[in-house]
Amino acid sequence: MSTATTAHAASSLRRRGLLFVGFVAALFLLPAMAAMAAQPIAGTLVGGDSGELPSLKTEIRADIQGDRAEITVVQVFINPHRQAQEACFRFPLYRDAAVQEMRLAIGDGAETSLPEAALRVHKTAADEGGQEFVQRLAALPPGQAVRIVLRYRQTVPTFRGTHELVLPLATGSVDATGGQLSLEVALHGGLPVRSVSSSHALKAQPRSPWAWDIGLAPGQRVAPGDFVLRYQLAEAADPEGLAL
Repeated sequence: MSTATTAHAASSLRRRGLLFVGFVAALFLLPAMAAMAAQPIAGTLVGGDSGELPSLKTEIRADIQGDRAEITVVQVFINPHRQAQEACFRFPLYRDAAVQEMRLAIGDGAETSLPEAALRVHKTAADEGGQEFVQRLAALPPGQAVRIVLRYRQTVPTFRGTHELVLPLATGSVDATGGQLSLEVALHGGLPVRSVSSSHALKAQPRSPWAWDIGLAPGQRVAPGDFVLRYQLAEAADPEGLAL
C-alpha cells in the first residue's frame, strides 16, 4: 500500500472517529445543555415523568383597546430526552380570560390549530380567583423544538381610576436581553394617556396622546412574578401625573 493511500485511510478513520465522538457527546450533553436553558416563563410544558421541558424563548404581545386586551403568547420548548414524551401544556390566566386559539408546530413542521372544543380553561383555587389553561399533547419527538402559539382575551379592570393589566411571567429569574423573553404592549386608551407605570422597568414611547408602545427595558433580569402594567387616562388621572 502506498504512503498516500495509507495517509488517506488514516485521515478517513480520524474523521469517522471525530464524528462518532461528536455524536456520543451530543447524545449525552443535550439534556445538560437544555437544563441550562431559560427558567419557565408564563406557560410550562410538562413531559410525563421527566418534569418540565426546557423553555427556549417566550414572546408576549398585548394589544389593549379601551378596557379589553388581546394577548398573543409564542413559546418555544424542546424535548431534550432520547425518547418521545407525552406532554401537558399549562398556562395561568387572569380571572375572566378566555382562550381564543392555540396553534402547535413540531420542529420545522407547519403550524396546526387545535379544535375549538379542545380549548378548555379550568378554575384554580377559589380564594385566588384565577384560571389555568391545560392542554394535553401527543408524544413529542426527541430532540425537537415545540412551538406553541396561544391567543386569549381578558378585561383590563380599573381600580380607583387606574387601569391594571396583569400578565403571567417568570417562575424563575430570566434574562430579558438574551432572547429568552420579549414582552410588548400596544396601548390604545381611547382617551389621552396621562401616566404609565409597571412592576418592571419599562421602555415606553407615545405614538400619540392616545396610543403608547410599551415593552420591557433592556438589560434587566426579570424576577419571578406577574407583569403588572398600570396606566391612567385623562378623565381619571391626577392632572399633575404627566410623567412616567
